[in-house]
Amino acid sequence: MSVFMRLASVFACLATSGVALAQSIAPGADVDSLLALARQDNPAFAAEGFETDAARERVGAAGALPDPRFTLELMDVTNTMSGGSTSVLPGQVGETRYRIVQPLPGWGKRALETEAAVASAAQAEAARDGAWRTLEAAVRSAWLRYYQTERELQFSREQQGLLSGIEAAALARYRSGEGSQQDVLQAQREASAQRLGVLAIEQRRQAAVAALNALLGRAPDAP
Repeated sequence: MSVFMRLASVFACLATSGVALAQSIAPGADVDSLLALARQDNPAFAAEGFETDAARERVGAAGALPDPRFTLELMDVTNTMSGGSTSVLPGQVGETRYRIVQPLPGWGKRALETEAAVASAAQAEAARDGAWRTLEAAVRSAWLRYYQTERELQFSREQQGLLSGIEAAALARYRSGEGSQQDVLQAQREASAQRLGVLAIEQRRQAAVAALNALLGRAPDAP
């Protein structure tokens, strides 16, 4: 059997088993667990969460009265009336007055401030929900790219092993006088092309991993 017929047979077998391979191999991580990590560790989404929490807290403070002011007024600090010496101590002056002043906002102002705070909180929650939908879609897309390249890499490495075996067999047949130099050169070209293809897929896999890690708030080379 020639090298080309053996190659055709090998590729036919691999194509037949490709679907079963993809169905039998489970991904390295569940996409739902990756989404949970993204919700917890993605910096941009965390910032949206902090803003939402802060907006909710402002709702409770919006309708509150302003803080009261405490004033202290010292009368007759020269102690002219009592014939004493000048003093700025509350108990050593002619008269000491303590006052608590509660500022009151204009009518309806507190209600307007509360409504504005509620609207701001709702806007922050909507922005956070929108950010999550965007992040979720990005994680799912990045995971799909990673999963596809991982499966493609596994399949290509298996092909590389088979082609390397064919290359070695063609060379052995040529050395024993049973094969032709053309078969050896063809097998070497096929094996070399496959090795280059594997390297290209490995680079795409690294890029997919880096993109996914960025969404999870991890280092680009994290496993």
